[in-house]
Amino acid sequence: MHLDGRASLAWDLIELLRPTLDEQLIGWIQTQKWRKRDFEVNEEGTVYLRQQLARVVVQKSWIADAKIKQVIRWYAGLLVERDD
Repeated sequence: MHLDGRASLAWDLIELLRPTLDEQLIGWIQTQKWRKRDFEVNEEGTVYLRQQLARVVVQKSWIADAKIKQVIRWYAGLLVERDD
């Protein structure tokens, strides 16, 4: 176990939820009509979502607690079954 303060395990567990998130967001994205005013471009040329659109993306990224708990239970089960 690493004690370097990284959240590696949390990020690994989040990856298990990526298919759910991708399905939600891609489905929503395909239904939208995008306008230039939905985005900002900074001086370096980086494109950002405007604040209002970013809020909607966050809302659309919500994953039900039951799905998150399912992943946690699965992983906890692996830890309990593990032979040291």
